[in-house]
Amino acid sequence: VSAGAAGALSVQAARGNTAGTGNLILNGNLSAGTGNFTLTSGNNGGRPNLTLNTTNLTTGASVGAFNIQGFATLTIARAINSTSTITNSNNTLTVLGANITSTSTQTYSNATTVAEGASVTLATTNAAVTFSTTLNGTAGGVAENLAITAGTGTVTFTGVVGGTTPLGNLSVTADNLTLSANASGSGVLTLQPSSAGRIVITGGGQADTLTSNGFNISSAEATRLLTGSWSSVVIGSTAAGSLTNSYATWSKPTTFITGVDFTNSTAITASSTILVRATQDVILTQSISTTNTTANAITLVAGRNFTNNFGAGALVTGAGGRWLVYSTNPTSNTGIASLSNAFNRYSCTYGGSCPTLATGNGFLYSYTPLLDVTISSQTYNYGDAIIAPTGYTLSTSGYLNALDLAQGTVGGVGNFSTNYVQGNNAGTGFTITNSGSTFS
Repeated sequence: VSAGAAGALSVQAARGNTAGTGNLILNGNLSAGTGNFTLTSGNNGGRPNLTLNTTNLTTGASVGAFNIQGFATLTIARAINSTSTITNSNNTLTVLGANITSTSTQTYSNATTVAEGASVTLATTNAAVTFSTTLNGTAGGVAENLAITAGTGTVTFTGVVGGTTPLGNLSVTADNLTLSANASGSGVLTLQPSSAGRIVITGGGQADTLTSNGFNISSAEATRLLTGSWSSVVIGSTAAGSLTNSYATWSKPTTFITGVDFTNSTAITASSTILVRATQDVILTQSISTTNTTANAITLVAGRNFTNNFGAGALVTGAGGRWLVYSTNPTSNTGIASLSNAFNRYSCTYGGSCPTLATGNGFLYSYTPLLDVTISSQTYNYGDAIIAPTGYTLSTSGYLNALDLAQGTVGGVGNFSTNYVQGNNAGTGFTITNSGSTFS
């Protein structure tokens, strides 16, 4: 079915006095020119079901719009590609079973579910995606996943998400988010800005009044998000700008990711793991506390420096839990002396190579310090035998702090030679030369 370049295409499921309560299945190719593409039940008292099972469904250029209205259950069974707006209104239920891509807005005005076991992506080109009422998964034991990408547009959830049947994973990539009701899922909740460098703010007042150039999650929205049973929550991305947290009660395993700095401006009282990954600095103006008792209860990863402006008690875990702080060089950090750590490790990168960690809290640095190994002066009395190559007295220096000095050990073998010969005259100076010593 197609319309001319400037035509409009309208398909009605029922005409005249027909109640139209059956099923309408559209297969094959559907395309419209620059006009509107409207699918309607005919509005004659009955509501048929509509299944879009088209192999290629396209709409016209910018003046066209794709409107679907008046059906009982609308099922999207094959992908839709539209160069205009998509409006789904006056349908009893919409079932998303395939990807929908449009250059303009997408509006889902009626109850919406993701088809059983489906993983669906809704994508626009810098335009809004709006759910005006509820959004759910489908009961059946297999999780449903939904990813939404809206560029510089706004993703809006007006109704409850996952209230009847939770989703699996939910991912939102957009420059703005509005959440007016609770959201629940069994998988990973990922929320991140689309534009590179866009700042992220969690907590505070109403989201749309926090800042005009940020991806904002208000305190009320954060509370609605965390009422669900998400396995974990991810906020931000490595392409995002600075991330400031002003929300306190993170009850799910939470990861904060930023391409610049992370600043914690409100004391966090969590009940699960907290992971912070910042390309530049991690800055604590308030504490991070969790009752979690695992070995990764709190992990802070600074690509550059760690700054503790809170002081003692900035990092607190449950009994048996520990905190780990990754950064570059201890001499560039601030406030680390006020924290009680059990060990330091060097030549460490998060997720990469690192010497074996000890138990307890620890600082881990990508910097590799160098120690100086010095040979003590040696004195020969006339006629003394030559000291064995491994028999010289050595001393080390260059430790960066008292803990390293107390815990540090130098292994390996010193191997030295000298031009002294037994029987040389007294009062003569001789040299000692390294001959293949190995230290670690």
